[in-house]
Parts: sequence; C-alpha cells; structure tokens
Amino acid sequence: MTIHRVLRNFAVFNLLIASSSLSLATIQVATDQELRDALNQTEDTEIFLNAGVRFEPGLRYDLSLRAEYRITTNRNNPAVIDGNNSAEGAFNLGDEAGLELKNVLISNFTRSAIIASGNSRLTLHNVRCENNGSSQAMGGCVHADGIDAFKSLHSYLIGNRSFRGGALYLRASHTKIIESIFEDNSADTSGGDAVIKPAELPERFSLYPLGVWAEANMFRNFSAGAFGGSIEILDDDFNDPQPFEVHIANNKFKSLSSVPALELNTSSTILLALNSFHVGGDLLNSVAPALVAAGNLVNTKQIIDAQLTAAPATPGFKPATTCNVFAGQLISFGFNILNADGCSFNQSSDQLNTNPGFTPDDPDLGLLANSPAVDAQDGEGLLALPAMAAALLPDENSAFLPCGVLDSTGLGRPQDADGDGVFECDLGARERRNGPDISAAQTMAVFDSNRVGEGQFLEILPNGLGAMSFFTFGQNGGQDWFTALGQVVGNTVVFSSINDATGGVWGSAFNPATITRTNAGQASFVFSNCQSTGQPGRFMFQSAVGTQRSDVFNRATRLSTSIDCSGQMANPNSTRTGSYFGGSARNGEGMQYIELNNGQGVGVFYGYDPQGNKFWTTSAPAAVNGNTVTLQMQYPAVTTSFGINFDPDEIQTQPFGTMTLTFNADGTVAFSMNPVVPGFEPISYTMMRLTTPLGLGS
Repeated sequence: MTIHRVLRNFAVFNLLIASSSLSLATIQVATDQELRDALNQTEDTEIFLNAGVRFEPGLRYDLSLRAEYRITTNRNNPAVIDGNNSAEGAFNLGDEAGLELKNVLISNFTRSAIIASGNSRLTLHNVRCENNGSSQAMGGCVHADGIDAFKSLHSYLIGNRSFRGGALYLRASHTKIIESIFEDNSADTSGGDAVIKPAELPERFSLYPLGVWAEANMFRNFSAGAFGGSIEILDDDFNDPQPFEVHIANNKFKSLSSVPALELNTSSTILLALNSFHVGGDLLNSVAPALVAAGNLVNTKQIIDAQLTAAPATPGFKPATTCNVFAGQLISFGFNILNADGCSFNQSSDQLNTNPGFTPDDPDLGLLANSPAVDAQDGEGLLALPAMAAALLPDENSAFLPCGVLDSTGLGRPQDADGDGVFECDLGARERRNGPDISAAQTMAVFDSNRVGEGQFLEILPNGLGAMSFFTFGQNGGQDWFTALGQVVGNTVVFSSINDATGGVWGSAFNPATITRTNAGQASFVFSNCQSTGQPGRFMFQSAVGTQRSDVFNRATRLSTSIDCSGQMANPNSTRTGSYFGGSARNGEGMQYIELNNGQGVGVFYGYDPQGNKFWTTSAPAAVNGNTVTLQMQYPAVTTSFGINFDPDEIQTQPFGTMTLTFNADGTVAFSMNPVVPGFEPISYTMMRLTTPLGLGS
C-alpha cells in the first residue's frame, strides 16, 4: 500500500542525477508591463521576478497561449503580487496553458486570486497565498473549473475565505496537495480549506493519473458553515460518476470547528491512512462505497471535554458520532486509535475509547512518550498487503512499508522510539524521534549482514544535505544501482526522489546523450546512534508506483569510518572522501570513494557493461601510497534479485580488475580502470570532485 509518496524535488548530483525538464527561455522582470509582455511569449518561458518587487495589477495577468510558464523569485526575498483589495484577481489561465508559481507571495484579492480553466495546469511551489477571497468567491486562493492538473507543493494557504472552498475550489482531473500548510481558511458553506471535484475532462490529453492525493499536509483552524470543515470531495457528475483514486494520508488536522472535518461525497474508494486528527466536530461524513482506514489517530474535542469534566459536554457540544457513513462501508485495516467508539474500527489492533496521546498544545500533533500510538505496529519490515487491499487498490505494490519512509514533518520513519532495537511505525502523521542529530561521522559505507552483496555509500554534506548510492540487483537479476541527494532531518537522512539512470554503455562507446533518468522511488536512513554497529540503523527504500520493484527494509550497519563519532579525523587524507565523475563527456557514470581513518581507501564505480546493462564494481580496502591508491575491484558474476527476492547465497563474486586513482593538487583525480573480464576495455580519464562531505574539507 502506498501510504506516503511525497514528491519533493532536490538539486542532485550532476554525475548521478539530472532533472529532465522543459527547455525554457528566460526573462528577468521588474515591472508590471514587463510581466505582461513575458506572458505573451509563445514559447515555454521561465520568468524571474526581481527580489522584493511588489506588483499591484489593476487587471489580471492572462495566460491564454498553449505554452508552459514558470514564474519564480528569490526565496528569501520574494516578489509580492498584492491585490490591494482588488476583485480582479492575479492570474487567469486557459486554453491548455501551464503555470508554475514558485516562491511568490499572492495576497489581498477580494475574489479568487487565481482562476484556471480550459484544460490548463497549475502548480503552486513554495507559494504563500494569503488573505484572498470573499463570500462571493468560490475558492479564495484558486478557482479551477475543468483543468487537467493542480499541484500544491510546500505552499502556505493562509487566511483565505469563500462561499465554498476557503482556499481551493478545484474541478480537476489530477489533484496533488503535498507538504502544504492550510491555516485560518474558512467557507460559508463547505470545504473550509478545499472543495475538490475529481473530473475526467472530455478533452483530457495528459498522462497524469486521475484522482486526489493529499499527503503530509497541515490543516489548522479551518471552519465551514455546514459541510467539510476542512475538505469536501465530491463527484463531478452524479449521473455518470467516474472512479478515481483518493488518498488522504499522513496529514494533520487540528481545529475546534464543530463541522465534520471531511465530507466525502464520492463514488470512489478512499484510502484514509496515518492521519492525525484533533477536531471539534465529527470526523467525517461519507457516502464512498469503501472508506479504507489504517493507522489513524483521532481526538474529538467533545469527548475530551466530557471526559475531563465527568459531566455533559460544554453547551453547544455533543458527544461525537465521529464517523457518519451514509452509504457504502468503512473498512478498517487496523491500527486506528479513537477516543470514542463511533467508527467501525473493528480489527484487533484498533483501539476505541483511547486517547491517542498528542503532546498538549503542540501545533504539529506530536506524540507523548507514553502514547499508545508510539511503536504501535506489530513488527518491523515489510508487511504483506491484505487481499482486501489488493482488490480495493489494484494499482498498489504487493508489499509495502507500513508507514512510508518519512513522516509529515520530513523526519525519516520508522524510528525505534522505545530503544528496544526494533524499528516500528508510530501511528498517525508524526513519528516520535529517538536518536542524536546526524553528524559528519556518518559519512560511511553501510550494509545489512543478512544481505551481504549489496549496500549503500552515505555522505553527509554541508547545508543539511546527504548523498547516497545504493548498489544492488535487478528485479529479475542482473546488477542495478541508484543514487540520490536528500536532506538531513534530525537523526535521519531522507531522499524524496531516487535517480535511476539507464542507457549507457562501457568504455569508449559511452555517450551521455543516451542516458535516461527516471524516479525509482524514495528512501531514508534512520539511526538511533552515531556508531551504528552494535545497534544498526535502518535503510528504507520505497519503490515508485509502476516500477514493479518491491520495497526494502534493511539494517544499516557501519562498515567504514573517516571521522569518528567524537568528531576526530585520524587520517588527514580522509579529505579525499567524496563523489567524482568525468565531466560532461562522462555524465552518467562515476564513483564514490572513502578514505578511512586507518589510512586505507575503498571505492565503488557505477556505470554500464558493454551490452548497456547497469553495472557496478566495488573494492576491498587497500593501502594508499602517497597520492595514489590501487583498488582491487570485484563484481557479482552471478547475481540475485532485488528486494524480497534477494538471496545472498545466489551471488558469486569474481575479480573485475584494478581501479587506480591518483589525487592531484588541484582536486582532480587521474582515474584508470583495467578490467580482467573479457569484453571490458580499459578506460582512463580525469575525474573531478562532485561532493566534499561535512568535516572533510581540505
């Protein structure tokens, strides 16, 4: 079950990852007229708004051409589009136009700030949309009627209001709301934060999947007059409804509004998983044919008041029904905790009339140490997908990580919250952390002693970043490898996009133009301590939907040390540790090298074999002679399979040849590989450094 698939885009290795994006013409903009002129371009255009500039449009900016526009500005000093109480709105999209707004502040429009129609596409990326709309609006920030796709990524929708859909009123084929914050939005009737109508448009042409995904968001202080205090989802066409995927997962809902938080008036099956609710009214109204609930935490304010006073609830409050299912059925997959008994949570792992144990006055709904939600799963690792889920959610993988690879705050999960050495999922959207901050000492190679033959190289970089490579095997055998750049979050390193590079070939026939890069999924490392030997951490890899790979839940045991956990670097040449590649001519292959505190070196090279299959070769530690190290490389001549089909006994390792590295004073490396395996020609060229891990700068 894909409970949490957050799509966060990071800058990544040149060597190992490259973003595939539109080739955009670029225009710098400082005035209102310049912005209008830029939006009249007939080609795909990236528009940079000068930092700190305030635009006060008297008329909307119209996007009526079939082109893609990206409007961005300085993240730390963003441009502002201020309506100054204008009813005109900021943007009007139509005719299959595409608009991505990034880092922009949009505020103070008295109607919908953005209007979209005509199979257009709209993305808000780190946008603050604030104080827009009125009782005459449908969607204070966005009113979209018949668009192909809407996405909100890491955005802030605050203080918007409308008649329906306080911040968003969406009739869209594809809606994705990820890691965004909704606060103080309100609607006179329904959908205090959002009204969403999944709609298959007659002229729909894109490859976006149909449905609604709301994942890892915060919905706070919402209110609505009658229905859907936070979100209302309803079918676009009641006479001929289309089935859609609806995933509401890993979100936090907190409000004292007495209106049910969710109004689910749809013919689609809905997945409600790992959400945390602290709400003043009923949890939901639903007519969905099947509402699948797993791992949710629910506090209803009415019940809390009654329990605390041991008397009838505060006037105006009533004991909550909690789940009002008017048609279809609510199906529990277990591990739900509810401080009432009004839902059909009937699995042995469900807990009714039980306080979930949220931290008092915590706006992010963290968990107390004694919360029944902490380490509440019944084991670690992969769980088999119940047969019922396979029937209800046919597009999901056959195995799944029980709670994904990160929680709603970006912390890697699962954690070992109680310190017993077992990494179990906490329930709800928050994971309770147990472990010190990641340090420079956690630049290291790691492996799982039960899975000898595959492993990861992890680099902790400056500015809170981490780089990772994963050498492993194909789904049906053969070699495979993946790379990523992610973020350090507390005691975890989280990779929200994993690069899968294919299309290369060994040696002189290598051509970077043939490399294709796709997203293989997401991953995280979680460590309870720095040393990670006696108490290994965990490495989680969640495969992207459609890749057919199983998920991975491995131990992460330290294999190498360049800086020890006290912060000491015993070998001054450990500064050579990092990632290297051969420049633009060899973009798509490269190596990671670690020089150990005992004066030895170890490396892994990633590339392709002469037939174009992915290929890697690793070394045993070898002594370094001055500026040169010659590594004895080995490779799996007989392989096993990825994930749950991995069998270390199937692997047969043989010598591959030697890799010689000479480290030059200018930071480059003279690289040569001399294979002994037939069909692999020798290669040599100059490599340049891509990364310098934290604490290992020269």
